[in-house]
Amino acid sequence: PCIVIRRTLGGAYVLAEMDGSVIANKIAAFRVYPYAARRKVKLPSNLEELTGMSAKELDRVVNGPEPD
Repeated sequence: PCIVIRRTLGGAYVLAEMDGSVIANKIAAFRVYPYAARRKVKLPSNLEELTGMSAKELDRVVNGPEPD
């Protein structure tokens, strides 16, 4: 399972692995399947703490090219 970091205006998703590593490419919405966790996953409230990326770095991923 992955964590949804952001949804772009085009409908694609920026995802991170459970360890916080951000997937470099945006993922098309039809490729993302909802996942019902069996138990609550505790995440930090600050995305920078989870991903190790600054807000500018995340914006660079979000503003990159949309998937085909």
